[in-house]
Amino acid sequence: MDTERIAQALDGLSEVQRRRILMLAGGMSVNEIARKEGVHHSVVSETISAARKKFKKFFVSDE
Repeated sequence: MDTERIAQALDGLSEVQRRRILMLAGGMSVNEIARKEGVHHSVVSETISAARKKFKKFFVSDE
C-alpha cells in the first residue's frame, strides 16, 4: 500500500472522520479525542467506525 493510495482513501472521508482517524493513528485514545473535541466518546467511536468502513470499502472495491 503506497502513500498516494492512503491519501486518496483519506480524501474520501469527511473532515471530521479524517481528523479523528488521524488523531487515533497518532496515538490518541477514543476518550482523549472525545475530551479534546468536547463530545461523548460514543460519538467518536461511531465516527471512527464509519471511517474504517469507508477505508475498507475503498481498498476492497479496488482489488
